[in-house]
Amino acid sequence: MTNWWQEQRQNEQLEDLQSEMSYARQQTSRLQSQLSQIQGGLQERVNRLSTAFDAFVELSDLRYEMAGFLEAAELRRYATRVLTAMASGTPLPPVGAAVPQYWLGPATEALIAGQDEAALGTAMGLDERRTSTFLALALAALGQRHQVRSEWLDVAFGALAADGTVTRVQRVLWATAARGGFGADGLALVVKRLQSAAPPADGWLPKLEKRGEAPRASGTRFEAVADQETARTRLTRIRNAIESIAGNTEAREPAPTLSYISPTTDSTNNTDRPIAPDNGRDTGDASNRDTIRDGGHAANRALDHDATRDTGHGPVDGSGRQTTRDTRLDAAGGHGSGRGSGRGSRRPQGGRGRGAAGAGTEGAAAADSAAGLLRLLISEGSESERESLARVAVLRAQISGAGESAVERLEDSVGTVEELLANDLSQTDDPHLAAAVLRVIGPSVLPAIEDLAQVAGQPSPTQIDVTSDSHTIVIRPDGPDQLQLNTALSTIKQSAGSVTPAKLAVPAVLVGVGAIVAIGLGFVNAIWIVAGLILIGIGAFRYWSIRTASKNDKSAAADRATRLTDRCTTAAAQLAKHTNATESRQTAVTTDLTTIRQHLTT
Repeated sequence: MTNWWQEQRQNEQLEDLQSEMSYARQQTSRLQSQLSQIQGGLQERVNRLSTAFDAFVELSDLRYEMAGFLEAAELRRYATRVLTAMASGTPLPPVGAAVPQYWLGPATEALIAGQDEAALGTAMGLDERRTSTFLALALAALGQRHQVRSEWLDVAFGALAADGTVTRVQRVLWATAARGGFGADGLALVVKRLQSAAPPADGWLPKLEKRGEAPRASGTRFEAVADQETARTRLTRIRNAIESIAGNTEAREPAPTLSYISPTTDSTNNTDRPIAPDNGRDTGDASNRDTIRDGGHAANRALDHDATRDTGHGPVDGSGRQTTRDTRLDAAGGHGSGRGSGRGSRRPQGGRGRGAAGAGTEGAAAADSAAGLLRLLISEGSESERESLARVAVLRAQISGAGESAVERLEDSVGTVEELLANDLSQTDDPHLAAAVLRVIGPSVLPAIEDLAQVAGQPSPTQIDVTSDSHTIVIRPDGPDQLQLNTALSTIKQSAGSVTPAKLAVPAVLVGVGAIVAIGLGFVNAIWIVAGLILIGIGAFRYWSIRTASKNDKSAAADRATRLTDRCTTAAAQLAKHTNATESRQTAVTTDLTTIRQHLTT
């Protein structure tokens, strides 16, 4: 008894120890998992900090290299302030020192002086494409589209790449032209360039159809006119799609998102700080800070800081820092290139622009904004400092954690012509872009639409065929061919439910044999009487089954005959209705085609 009690206590203690060990193993596993996550997170943070520190050191070194471009930096701030002043109707800022071999100076002078030919010729000689882009976008955004020259737009847009890709500059020029920024001639030029790209393999018609609403089905149709009815339905859907785009009156006037506004800079969004510390004190070296700040905006937040902090010529305090802030140049369509560092971005004010990725995000709104591209173009810098400014933008992105992919460049690809056209065609936020798509795809879809109209407007067939089993009945508007119908009905009825002697032979034999067995052998043994009666019953049941099947077959044949008659009668009525509506149907098709052709050719 004592040994049993001790063993029981030992077993309970062992179970308790096993339970504690299992719990300890679970806790250890959980701690190891958490430790692994902490180590991974710490390593990732260390890597980011290391990358940011390296970028910070290189950026600090670049500040001394950029000190030689103070005049160019001041010119960029001056150009920004000029655009802001012209947009807001305020006095122009004082002219700064000239910067030799920099296209921005004479281009800004030409803009102020109303396209001064001397300044314009100098700017074009230094950089024709950037000058053309600057003047075209600036005049469009300032509401002076009648002053935009076609040769500027021609040079600025350039030729599309062989693979159909579109650069950021081309997309902004495209969107600005669609929104009325360059007038009718400018839009025609951009449309012609876009038409040079290859259309999709399946054409633009299916994509255009998706935008239209399908008409309601008019009832059951016979197969002979299925293609005709399908073509008519597609034609109606295409007309609805085109009218929804071309009938939007907003697209007939320049988009309000082209106009510049000058919002007051929010101090909470001001992140313009020196890129390297000065040992915790301000040395008064404002020029160096301005240069580095200007360089840091090369391809990312270009003019946002230039306009918010570095553009003012107001009073300067004892430490050399400016005490006034100018307003920032912006557009209602977006906030330009302010996503590079992920800081200080501003929400677009009422814009409905679309970028390569479509509408609905601030980045997309800024991607085709004229103001955003102007900021990016100005902040790109002169030729001698362009490479350094681009490197500064990359370093700033690395420091902020945004990554090099966040840095925007003028020649970045934003998609293909096909992708952007399909994007613009499917969205309804910006009617100007959708209307421009119609101009681009109109010549390519019109022949296909005319083919659809030709099929939809075909006259009604004079007769159709209705097939039932092995019978074919010709149907005319006045009814089915009675001879063929009667022949088919007779064949159906005559071949159904017939009872041949061969079918009755088996029941008769069974009844006869049963009678012989019951009568002839019944005297020998009574069991033969029972056997004979069973055979007679089987024969009678077989006879009854044959008669019942014959009756059911005749009834089914009568039903088939009735259905065939009804089917032929209905088909004749539909054919007559379709024939009587031929003129009105052809008139509707002609009207649809005329409407579509008018929208696509004007």
